[in-house]
Amino acid sequence: VGLLLGPAGARHEEQVRVGADGVGFRAWRLDPDRSGARDIGGQLDRERRVNSWNDNLAAARVLSGAGVPATYFITSGYVDRDSMLTTGQLRQLAALPGVEIGAHSVSHPYLDELDGNQLAREVRESRQWLRGALGHEIATFAYPHGAHGPRVRQAVIDGGFSAAAAVKNAVSHAGDDVFAVARWTVTAEHGVDDIR
Repeated sequence: VGLLLGPAGARHEEQVRVGADGVGFRAWRLDPDRSGARDIGGQLDRERRVNSWNDNLAAARVLSGAGVPATYFITSGYVDRDSMLTTGQLRQLAALPGVEIGAHSVSHPYLDELDGNQLAREVRESRQWLRGALGHEIATFAYPHGAHGPRVRQAVIDGGFSAAAAVKNAVSHAGDDVFAVARWTVTAEHGVDDIR
């Protein structure tokens, strides 16, 4: 299950701690080869993917501190805007152990509603900006609003990405299309029993 974790806080920390203390799942960044994989807890009775888009540095520290690898998807055009992640914070986020930075477009539009040129720009320029800001390759993408179809999927492939996450609110599995990995949104309303 890909977890989209909400804002940091006591509930968020409790949700992460449940996974780290033995629920028995395998967490990894979205990277397709799963090189960031780490077993958490007891046996692997359920395989879950933890990929979080959240521009809250405090939330990232909770995950990293619990040893949970995560992919943070960043809308590049929102960086350095009021009450959003700054470039400095983005660099701090990227430096945390187990953290991967992925692209999430430039302006967070419904990509399936854009013409071909606009679509290519949103995908390509988000990756270019992040690569320039961080000084390393950006391999993964998350579809804004989860909106994707064959044309959008192809634009992401053409943009040079190796994997992409969708929002399906479903359990992901090893057979997922690497350009449509499922995630499950975890909010403050979810208790620890929902995560188990």
